[in-house]
Amino acid sequence: MTKKYNNLYLAIFIISAILGFIAAIGVRDWVFQNNIHDFGIVGTLPSFFITFGSCFLVIRSSIKKPMQKMAIVPIITTLDEFSQIWRINKTFDYLDLIAIIIGFSLAVTLFKLLNAKQT
Repeated sequence: MTKKYNNLYLAIFIISAILGFIAAIGVRDWVFQNNIHDFGIVGTLPSFFITFGSCFLVIRSSIKKPMQKMAIVPIITTLDEFSQIWRINKTFDYLDLIAIIIGFSLAVTLFKLLNAKQT
């Protein structure tokens, strides 16, 4: 892996952070206020975006062992999700765990596609 994608990784992180923030603050409240049944998707979007984007943020700083660095992100986000069981005004949701897995899987897939050797 080379550092040629560092700016792209940063852009992916920034866009993911913005989308996660919009989902958490704007869209989620609007969906809940209007009684829209979305099967819980809007509630899991912040978990998806923070996992997906953060994977690219952690590998941006160094080219060594990118997969191991990326693997730290879903571990931390999963621990945060489980900690919500004991935190006031927070709710544990198994759908967030699924969103974390999907976000990590897509990040790994995109990383591998970007860094695949061209033949």
